[in-house]
Amino acid sequence: MSSVFIGIDEKSLRDICRNHIESFESWSRRLINERLKEKYGADFFKSYYQRQGKENDYNVPIFLNVKDSLGNEFLREDTIEPWELWTDIRLRSGDCYKLWVEVDSSFDSSSYGVMWRLETSSFGNIVSKGTGNETNFYATNEMVSYSPSIRFILTQNKQWHRFRKYDDSVEIMLGQILPPIEDVY
Repeated sequence: MSSVFIGIDEKSLRDICRNHIESFESWSRRLINERLKEKYGADFFKSYYQRQGKENDYNVPIFLNVKDSLGNEFLREDTIEPWELWTDIRLRSGDCYKLWVEVDSSFDSSSYGVMWRLETSSFGNIVSKGTGNETNFYATNEMVSYSPSIRFILTQNKQWHRFRKYDDSVEIMLGQILPPIEDVY
């Protein structure tokens, strides 16, 4: 090991490495997003559909990316289906976690609504729900061992919808909630 790491315990060294890797991943996602915007403009998904000749099939607002309070940014790659985002983000009981979703800015925000819900199991145990492009929650002791999901649903103010009752959705699946650190050590 290099002399730079003398006096640092293994856990601290792992944390330093993990933070650098997460920072690099976040930076690379932002770079890809910037390059797509440079190449195709701010409306790169619309540009893609125009090049495919499908721009008139469904002209509805969609979710473009998701950001969280840990510095992660997830850029959408496919707009054909509802977005499922599997992560390995693991929180501990007592942690606060915040999410923001970005909607295609070429649509007026008054032309659609966004709802969200937090579930702790695949059986639909809804912990909380609300409206808007952002949400935050505290992981609780009751959530320990569950892998929660947060689902944002976008619905335009029209009588028809791309997926019957809604126009787009993103579901973010988190890793398992761990017990509070003071209970483990």
